[in-house]
Amino acid sequence: MSNQLSYKRVLLKLSGEQLGRVAIDPETGNEIQVGFDAERARWIAGEVKKLIDQQIQIVITVGGGNFVRGADVTCDLISPTEGDEAGILATVLNATLLGNVFAHSGIPVRATSKIDIPAFIDRYTYRRTIHDLEQKGRVVIIGGGSGQTGFTSDMGALNAATTLGCDLVIKATKVDGVYDSDPVKNPSAMKFASLDYHTAITDPAIRVMDKAALGMAAEHNIPIIVLELTKENNILNAALGKSIGTIVQ
Repeated sequence: MSNQLSYKRVLLKLSGEQLGRVAIDPETGNEIQVGFDAERARWIAGEVKKLIDQQIQIVITVGGGNFVRGADVTCDLISPTEGDEAGILATVLNATLLGNVFAHSGIPVRATSKIDIPAFIDRYTYRRTIHDLEQKGRVVIIGGGSGQTGFTSDMGALNAATTLGCDLVIKATKVDGVYDSDPVKNPSAMKFASLDYHTAITDPAIRVMDKAALGMAAEHNIPIIVLELTKENNILNAALGKSIGTIVQ
């Protein structure tokens, strides 16, 4: 890819795990991400500001797994729909907190929600978001997923990207791209520099994001770059069209 500016409007998809503090699960002994890590959020704000300085418009969508995953709370007392509702609320909480950190870091921002909680966060609308991006130079953070149960936060991200005319989706994760198997379990796993939509959708061993979300990206021809969040300048370099992580196109 060229080193020239390739993308004007970028959607950054952050999982809830990327916003949480690292803790140890007392039952398994494994690392988990819980609560909200304001210092991590401050670091993300600094990386996002680099895009603003390049006049790149940026939309951020957030997951909620650091607080609640719908599938984790579903049981005989909580239906899958009710679990999804809890997960949606968790994404709104992350959007609110992330917006606070961005504002206190001096970044023009509007945190919004796909569901109505007017006492705490602005309601997402297409027209307001376009105005904020184009006229106010604000980062727009969207919580609430797609606004409906039954859809993943990946679907919420691609719905926002297609609606708002984003040129690129960046999925920031804990790994530096997409592999042919789990690199944590398999030291010999091979990283892909690029993938086509068809392979990413049909190969069960390849996990980029929700397959329905990938289908939406393919339908609208929006490239997706999967990269490591915590490496300095990764987000900027991806938005500038440099070869970072794995690109699906």
